[in-house]
Amino acid sequence: MFFATMRWTSENFFTAFILILAAGFIGWFQTIKSEIKVTDELDRHQRPVILIKKGFPYILGWIAIFILGIMMHFFHHASIAIDDIFSEFAHELLKDIAVFTRFSSKDSWYVWALSGVSSMTFTFFLEKKEARLKDILHQGTKNQRKRAHPDNR
Repeated sequence: MFFATMRWTSENFFTAFILILAAGFIGWFQTIKSEIKVTDELDRHQRPVILIKKGFPYILGWIAIFILGIMMHFFHHASIAIDDIFSEFAHELLKDIAVFTRFSSKDSWYVWALSGVSSMTFTFFLEKKEARLKDILHQGTKNQRKRAHPDNR
C-alpha cells in the first residue's frame, strides 16, 4: 500500500527515506526486551504455537510510530485538530489489535511506510532471537505442505 499511495516527489522520497530509517530503528528497538517461547502445542495447521511477550520497548515504539504519524500528518496538512488525534489514536489501536483492518484502511503513504517497515524489522529481529521462529513462520499450513510434497501428485 505504501507504493500505491506514495506520491513520488523528491520531497516525499527524502521524507520516506528518513521515515524508513526511523521505522527500522523502532522495529529493532521493540525487540530488545521481547521474549519468545515456542511451545509443544500445535495450532490447527499443525504448527508449533509461539508465545511472544513484547515488553515495554514495544509500547514505546508503538507510541513513537503514533507520534511520527501525527507529526507527518501535521507536516503534510499544516494543521490537525485534537479530535483528529484521538480519532487517529483509536484507529491505530484498532489496527494493532485487529491486523485485518490495516488492509481496508485509507492511510497516507507515511503511515504505511512507518507501520510496514517497523513490523518487518520487528519480525526480522525476532527471527534472529529465536532460530526456530523463521522456520515456523514460513512453513505454511498442513495443506500447503501436503501440496508441495513431491509424493502428492
